[in-house]
Amino acid sequence: MKQKPTTLLSLTFTDSKTFHHFVIVVLSVSFQFFIFRNCFSNTIQNNCLPSALDSFDYANRARVFLDSGFSQAFADGFRVPGYPLVISLFMILFGDYAFVALRIFQVILTALTASMVYKALNDSFSKLRSFYLSIFFSFLPSWYFAPLLLAESL
Repeated sequence: MKQKPTTLLSLTFTDSKTFHHFVIVVLSVSFQFFIFRNCFSNTIQNNCLPSALDSFDYANRARVFLDSGFSQAFADGFRVPGYPLVISLFMILFGDYAFVALRIFQVILTALTASMVYKALNDSFSKLRSFYLSIFFSFLPSWYFAPLLLAESL
């Protein structure tokens, strides 16, 4: 039996899996923006979770990398270069709005992770149970990492 396409906001989904992926991503992003609506500042650290002191070191290393090069930024070997290089990329692309753009990017990655969880759960559970578990998952990681500039956010 052929499944009837689902239409939502002028988007047509030919199968329920695609529709579920879309709903999971939209709900996850919406939830995170709602919860952290006051946390998307363009500062290194914000009032939501001010205890993440590593954020300053990551941002400083990103700035030193852009100003003086790789060897100056990571000469002490204390930090791996991955996350500071991502911050550097966002500084190049978004200039003065690098930190807020990075936070938005992290929210989107969290939402896409929830969608991948749905895809993985489909092998073991029904579509509906996988959908509900993925929605539940989408609420979990956002509580701590989305508004912070930490390597764990990616």
